[in-house]
Amino acid sequence: MEEQFKRQHGARHRQFQVEDDVYVKDYRHQKPTWTAGRILRRQGSTTYTVRVGDLTWIHHAEQIRPSSSMTVVYKLLDAFDMPSFTNNHDKDSPP
Repeated sequence: MEEQFKRQHGARHRQFQVEDDVYVKDYRHQKPTWTAGRILRRQGSTTYTVRVGDLTWIHHAEQIRPSSSMTVVYKLLDAFDMPSFTNNHDKDSPP
């Protein structure tokens, strides 16, 4: 039943390693954005502890994206002169 749900809703198997640079869904604003962070540890089969600036967040893998996957998004935002995402992580920030 779980596999059927994943197929119908487009869920993907995501796995991250400690120290991976990632983007996590940031729900602190009225409209959720993506914020840069770094994986600190894996908590469960699909839950990770992520360092975001001075904060530590716990997020499900479906709310985390590899930092490399966001490069295309930033190029599109620049092309359409749209505001960028919040970035609290200094190292290797996307353009």
